[in-house]
Amino acid sequence: MSRSLGLEPEEEMDDWEEGEEIVEMDIDGEEEEDEDDMDFLDCIVSNAFRVDENDSLSYEALAQKKREAAFLRQKGDIGPSRNISEDDVFGANFEDILEEMTGRKRKRRKREKMTATKGRKKGQTAKRDPAIVKKIGEGNFHLAIGNYSEAIKILKEVVQIEPRIPECHHILALVYEAIGEREKAMNCHIITALVSPKDAALWKRLVQLSTEQGFQGQSRYCLKKAVTADPEDIDLRLKLAKLHIDLGDYLKAAKLCHKIIELCPSNVEVCQMAAEMYMRCGQVERAIDILENYLFNFLSENGLIIVSLLMSLHIKNESYVKALEVFELVCSGISSKNEIPLYLKVKAGVCHAYLGNMKESEFILESLWKEPLEDNGSLVLEAANLFFKLGLYELALKYYFLLEGSQGTSYDNKAFLELHISKCYLSLNEHKKAIPFYYKALSIMKNDVDARISLSLILVQEERIDEAITLLSPPLDKESINNDISTNAKPWWLDGRIKLKLARIYYNKSMLEEFVDTIFSPVCETLRMENMNGKISIKKRLTIPILSKRARLLDDPPGSILCGVKPIGLRHVGQRKCFQREEKREERKVRALENGFELSNDDLEEESDPENLPEKPFPKLLNDEEHYCLILDLCKALFHLQRYWDALEIINNVLYASTKTMSRDKKEELRTLRSQIAYCATDPKHGYEFVRSIVMRHPNSLAAWNCYYEVISRLGFHHSKHAKFMQKCTKDTQLSKCVPPMIIQGHQFTLNSTHQDAAKKYLRAYKLQPNNPLINLCCGTALINLALGFRLKNKHLTLIQGMGFLFQYLRICNESQEALYNIARAFQHVGLVTLAVSYYEKVLEMEVDDYPIPKLLVPKSQQPMVPGYCNLRREAAFNLHLIYMKSGSVDLARHILKTYCTI
Repeated sequence: MSRSLGLEPEEEMDDWEEGEEIVEMDIDGEEEEDEDDMDFLDCIVSNAFRVDENDSLSYEALAQKKREAAFLRQKGDIGPSRNISEDDVFGANFEDILEEMTGRKRKRRKREKMTATKGRKKGQTAKRDPAIVKKIGEGNFHLAIGNYSEAIKILKEVVQIEPRIPECHHILALVYEAIGEREKAMNCHIITALVSPKDAALWKRLVQLSTEQGFQGQSRYCLKKAVTADPEDIDLRLKLAKLHIDLGDYLKAAKLCHKIIELCPSNVEVCQMAAEMYMRCGQVERAIDILENYLFNFLSENGLIIVSLLMSLHIKNESYVKALEVFELVCSGISSKNEIPLYLKVKAGVCHAYLGNMKESEFILESLWKEPLEDNGSLVLEAANLFFKLGLYELALKYYFLLEGSQGTSYDNKAFLELHISKCYLSLNEHKKAIPFYYKALSIMKNDVDARISLSLILVQEERIDEAITLLSPPLDKESINNDISTNAKPWWLDGRIKLKLARIYYNKSMLEEFVDTIFSPVCETLRMENMNGKISIKKRLTIPILSKRARLLDDPPGSILCGVKPIGLRHVGQRKCFQREEKREERKVRALENGFELSNDDLEEESDPENLPEKPFPKLLNDEEHYCLILDLCKALFHLQRYWDALEIINNVLYASTKTMSRDKKEELRTLRSQIAYCATDPKHGYEFVRSIVMRHPNSLAAWNCYYEVISRLGFHHSKHAKFMQKCTKDTQLSKCVPPMIIQGHQFTLNSTHQDAAKKYLRAYKLQPNNPLINLCCGTALINLALGFRLKNKHLTLIQGMGFLFQYLRICNESQEALYNIARAFQHVGLVTLAVSYYEKVLEMEVDDYPIPKLLVPKSQQPMVPGYCNLRREAAFNLHLIYMKSGSVDLARHILKTYCTI
């Protein structure tokens, strides 16, 4: 229980300080100098020859003193104390310079007549106070009899008196272990090991305790100390290497294994481990060197696993010739070819197959048919996968069928074989033969999404659409649904790829309602999660080495700082993070306004941690061309089903979530579709913002302004946002020269019967586009309506100006039927019926063809349009009959109605 009371010296002196003077005595008893005893390597290692400025000055002074003494002796002023050497003449000798540089004297030897002492003179062991030794013994005695409190009390007194006695800390650690205080026991063991760092048993005990408590960082530190204390212990180095593997430090583990190989080069396990670690680090060449060194020096029948690993590395590097050379070397080293393991033969057959020697490969692999499949199933599977990879599907089927017929094949491998057999048939363009094997695989692996999608593609190609829909639809049996939900795995029918494929089948079959029901919910959920992720500030992903290092530090307790493992220090960056959050809030606000909608303060608040969010149904919804087409098709289907608000909501979420990822053309296409949907929506409140954003981006587009005018006509010109927008168009430098908002304002004033303001807007537009027929028509009608008012003094002049605009309109339109009808209607409105009759008669004489009405993306009604909507003869005949009736020509009026207005 108690340990030795001898205290070892803690610090080691270097060679010059701890080495005592070695003296050798000759026969006469005189001292003899040994100049060859000087070790220059020790001087180089300890930088003994490094000279600074002060040292050079002292050397020069010493040399000058020697020269003066030699000069005086030559004159006879001073008698020589000893024989003058050549060094005394020229300056200091080598011993003086060495003593001045290093501060140490040269080693000497004294030879005695009979015996010679070698090594350092042993110092005496430090004697301890007998009272302390007695107290330690008492503490040990109390530990033995189970009186732990008294033992702790006595040992603490010893520690206060002399804290550098390792036995005291060791006994105290045993006491704490006995009473169950592991943390205190651990700290005492650590102090004991630090006081006696050369005691490997203490460090091994610390490794065991740290491993039991799960402190990996501390275990690694103690293992390093144990290896330093006992460098010849291979098991310690192997434990340290395995600990590095558990922590993910594969390069350090590989280097440790390399050192173990230097100590014990014939260890198969360590060679294999070193090669695998170098492979994980990407240093395949070093792994090959280790394996080849073992192969050429220590190969035996027990180390054939090294040969297999070396051949695998050569095959991975596509060095098939080298792999075959290794195989031939093994064959020559083994007495009989029958003793060559089958797994080495399979690898040799693989190499021959890659080199194109198919006959040799098939000859070698034929041995698989002679061996029992229960023990060599993996080798048969390796051969089958080889032929599949090389495109030899018929040979691959041969080996796959061999495994399929085996009773020893496991349940999971059975499904794997069925899938590979079906893939072979697909590669051979035999789709009908592949379908049954897909069904067999799905009966085993019901949640295999890839196999289910592949089978659905084959069924669609074979025009078995209903069967493909049934395959991708959720099961109708409630028991199977409950069984799938009860398992931890996600049910296959909830996978986004399944829903996407099923929706595509519905869309291609023009089943729009089923298409929307299948895909609408997952798309909305994905967009909601994308927008939520945009509100969360996700930190930059750290590298694996940094994460591993932090995990090791977090695993250790605060007390492990005694072993050099410090806890992680956190920096206070609250102000900087707060500033970054405010910047991101403002950025989201601007981005939302650019897309045509506003965000509330609740929407700008940060959400929960993104790691806690569920998985997105469509992870690549905003980054993939296929998914973008899916969004367009979904919005068009919703538009066709008159679910306008759902379509607008999807477009808004897509534009908000993909501000930085989607191209401009795609965004413009979505905005145009949004405006068209808002144009047809029954409630124009939601569509106003969208059409306004469209005209702001395209102020010169007549189609955009027509859409805006349609929405604002249904919403009402008294809408507050419309008035503000029109005022902005008047003040804005870019929009102030835009004609459509002037015409819209003129129409608004005309509806309010403020013809003077309407004329101002129309005339301002006329200055910009004088040859526009619509602007000339509007100017003429506004001036005529103004002339018919009561407050105007120069009515006739205004009337003539209005008619002048109308006749200019008639000239621009080349006297078309529409222009003639508008002239006649203006004459009728001001009371010039004679002129109106003549223009109405011209209208009746003209025949105009119908032109197609512009349609939106999806027409509202599928009924055919009534022909004749472009011809104005019936309108002109009706107005003409009113003039005839008012003048008393009833028969003429009846004739006009009967001729032109009878169906």
